[in-house]
Amino acid sequence: MIDGRKIDVVVGLPEGSRRRIRFFPGIVPVTPPPPGFWGERFTEFPVFQPPRIGRAAEEGIPHINLDKALDFLLEDALA
Repeated sequence: MIDGRKIDVVVGLPEGSRRRIRFFPGIVPVTPPPPGFWGERFTEFPVFQPPRIGRAAEEGIPHINLDKALDFLLEDALA
């Protein structure tokens, strides 16, 4: 919560860490920022480890409609 409003965060396990963290990547500006805005400090994001896949991975890895995106992109090539 920031200023009483619920915000979206990224949750993950940073490389070399054993503890998951929540990371707030910031607010997307409505208009493009000025060129000087894109400094080194702004782009310092943690590097997260990929999620672990259990041994019983018959269902595949967790995703949000990746199968539908691939079907749309590859449907002509595979038909």
